[in-house]
Amino acid sequence: MGKKPFLPLLPGAGLLVLFVLCLCPVRPARAQATTPRFTHFTTANGLPHAIVNCLLQDRWGYLWLGTQRGLSRYDGYTFTNFHHQRSNPDSLANDTVQTLFEDHLGNLWVGTVSGLDRYDPTSERFIHYPQVAESVRALAEDAQGNLWIGTAGSGLFRYDPAQQNFQVYIHDPADPNSLSDNHISALWFDSDGVLWIGSDYGGLNALDPRSGRVTKFTALPSPAPPLERVTALLPTPEGDLWVGTGTYHEPEQGGLARFNPRQGAFTFFYEAFREHHLTALLWDSEALWVGTQEGLYRYDPIYGRLDAYRHNALDPTSLSDDQVTALLQDRSGNLWIATDGGGVNLYPRTRLRFEYYAPRPGDPNSLAAPTVGAVLKDHQGFVWVGLHDNGLDRLDRRTGQVSHFRHNPADPYSLSHDHVTALYEDRRGDLWIGTHAGLDRLDRRTDRFEHFTWALESGSVKAIIEDGAGTLWIGTEEPGTLVRFVPQTYSFKRYAYNEGENGFPNTYGVRALLPANDGTLWIGTYNGLVRFDPQQEIFQQYRSDPANPQSLSHDFVWSLYQDSDGTLWVGTHAGLNRLDWPCGMAGGCEPAFTAYTTENGLPDDSIVALLGDEEGRLWLATMGGGLIVFEPSTATLRAYTENDGLQGRAFVIGAASRSADGELFFGGINGLNAFYPKRLESNRAPPPCGPHRLSRFRSGTAI
Repeated sequence: MGKKPFLPLLPGAGLLVLFVLCLCPVRPARAQATTPRFTHFTTANGLPHAIVNCLLQDRWGYLWLGTQRGLSRYDGYTFTNFHHQRSNPDSLANDTVQTLFEDHLGNLWVGTVSGLDRYDPTSERFIHYPQVAESVRALAEDAQGNLWIGTAGSGLFRYDPAQQNFQVYIHDPADPNSLSDNHISALWFDSDGVLWIGSDYGGLNALDPRSGRVTKFTALPSPAPPLERVTALLPTPEGDLWVGTGTYHEPEQGGLARFNPRQGAFTFFYEAFREHHLTALLWDSEALWVGTQEGLYRYDPIYGRLDAYRHNALDPTSLSDDQVTALLQDRSGNLWIATDGGGVNLYPRTRLRFEYYAPRPGDPNSLAAPTVGAVLKDHQGFVWVGLHDNGLDRLDRRTGQVSHFRHNPADPYSLSHDHVTALYEDRRGDLWIGTHAGLDRLDRRTDRFEHFTWALESGSVKAIIEDGAGTLWIGTEEPGTLVRFVPQTYSFKRYAYNEGENGFPNTYGVRALLPANDGTLWIGTYNGLVRFDPQQEIFQQYRSDPANPQSLSHDFVWSLYQDSDGTLWVGTHAGLNRLDWPCGMAGGCEPAFTAYTTENGLPDDSIVALLGDEEGRLWLATMGGGLIVFEPSTATLRAYTENDGLQGRAFVIGAASRSADGELFFGGINGLNAFYPKRLESNRAPPPCGPHRLSRFRSGTAI
């Protein structure tokens, strides 16, 4: 047995619930707020040609790519290429491969511009079928194991492997029950055994193989354009059919429609794709992916949003080419996008789960700058992003629109400062913004900012939190202070170092605040961890002591989190700390800290942000080691990096939040990530084993 390729295909990909599209309003296509990053495979990586026409993953996990200059097999490490050779009758019939299909026996069928081939993996020979001496563009198999072959001018062929004979179906002007056109572009069998046929010049046909009768459908619902060239077919579970259309150099003929076979009519035309030449359709269990001659699109039914992904010459991780030719989702959930000139693009499964927001040159619907100082999703679903030196952005993920708020010296109601480092939405729904100049509150009706800089004595606001009584607590830097603010009465009380008068530590700044379950307030500073009793106004400071292994691991405290058991977790500049009270009573004795550092497997000791998820796991953003998920019960962890779709490995102190619905947000120096932890479950499908010898594979770990 050879080493397995890494490409397991998700069973039933492309066959799930697409009917939501015609029930939900969809926003017009626009530049998306998210910033996907694609991995490119080109001739430099071993592909035989930059034009990739089709994709298939076989039962062994290999990815097959039909190109303009041969057939290629990818095992997760290298490409093995097959070409036509004039001196070798067992070679590929033609180097231009247009379609691929694996039948129920595991045979690989290859449609080329010179006819039909079947690949024999044992001998690595290609068996030719001269009966189909025409360009093959579509393949399908019926329940009896017969192969159906759609050609580019000679009609439709039915091949019976048992009898090894062919039957031909062609257009006959004198026979109304014949095919409407001999140029076949797409094939699909429904559960009743009816073969649906997309053609170049005759619209959509339905062939009943038992009677040989063909029914033709050419009328789209008004005001859709005339239906002529069908390019892609994708079924829904109820038996409806999505029909992609398009004509080269005539985009006004293109679009996406829905067909109801029971009614025998098209019932819906998707206006967002009017005048788009569609080439491929794929459903990934969460969204519909649409390949066109004008780029790649993703429809998200949760938000009713349509995102466009296009090539950007200034972004080396953008789509390699706008002309998409084929789509495939492998068993690991990775998305593969074939293009007409840019090779193939890989969008890994984890990148599909980590939404990524970043600046894009020339696109106003992207972040204004890369470094994120604070992030928050409000009760209306808007995502607010505070940026270093570039103001405040508001992301509307339903439309993909981004609004930018900047400081304007001539406008007293503008943002107080462009360096934003804290965000908080209180129980009344008010949005509070911490900037380098102080505290702001946004009036959402007027988009005006109310300023409270006079009360904070020029301190830069780094943390904002609300306690059970609705009081806001504000942590500042330069100077390091704690401010108690009652919004209803506009009353403040400021706590600062005063030579030990009230116990507040002598610190450069406050970086984290957390109201505890017992009514106290935890404070993370540059000079240790502080526990504050608001009723008694008593501060207790806990610092690192090299002589005490149970003391805090470092005095720089960046982040705080209290789990459902009441355990306090502390992110410091030297690892994650768990606080325990040996006496069993909070504050009744000196705490004992257990530290988890690089010595325990952390990729980085500096824990700049700390959140918990619904499963009780901790998410640790680091200063240079990426994002870590930590399981407290087993002290095990997993690290994510930019290879998984993160903005990078360097995150920003305090730039994190968890929304009411469990979505986590982390900001870094290259943008912002958002994700639901439950969607990051690892694929535990058993690895497929290929029929090839071990010598054909390189050792190592798959991508």
